[in-house]
Amino acid sequence: PQGPGMILSTRESPQMRRKLLHLGISQMSAGSKTDVGAYAKGDQKAEMETFGTSPHLDLLENLDDHADVNAKPQGPGQGADLTGQFSLLDHRTLDEIVKDLLEMGFVPSWCTACYRVGRTGASFMAIAKKGDIHNYCHPNALLTLREYVEDYASKDTRKLAESVIDAEKATLTRTSALERKLHKVMEGERDLYF
Repeated sequence: PQGPGMILSTRESPQMRRKLLHLGISQMSAGSKTDVGAYAKGDQKAEMETFGTSPHLDLLENLDDHADVNAKPQGPGQGADLTGQFSLLDHRTLDEIVKDLLEMGFVPSWCTACYRVGRTGASFMAIAKKGDIHNYCHPNALLTLREYVEDYASKDTRKLAESVIDAEKATLTRTSALERKLHKVMEGERDLYF
């Protein structure tokens, strides 16, 4: 039986995160930022390079108009600039972390199906105790990985993820429903799960 999950933040170094993954980490952050406006600022560059535009353009153009964002602490002993909520030691992008996980033999998953369909608490435990939860988690992980590949993955990560998806499909006993859903994801459908 698996115990409660452990969450790993980007406060730890990439080297420590790689080691801790083997102790049963069930969730980890990736691409985290803690400065005000940091996601919009970082996303704009990536979106401009990938898509030639960014939905964050207006936000960034108007960010300086907000007094609370630009406010400098006043008074003796107070800092002169805004910094993040806490220091990060893992500054890798989401794609770099996904590729790293795949290279180490892990299957990254963004699945939230159990929460969304009410497979929680006693309902979840009834499935888990019978050992059947893998019939949901494993194919759902592959579906969410396929979505990531279609929408965000770099060329190198895409190639690696596709080989992992193929290898992982071979370990499943019932693949026809998964194959149908994977095909739908590749055709543009999103948010499919078991």
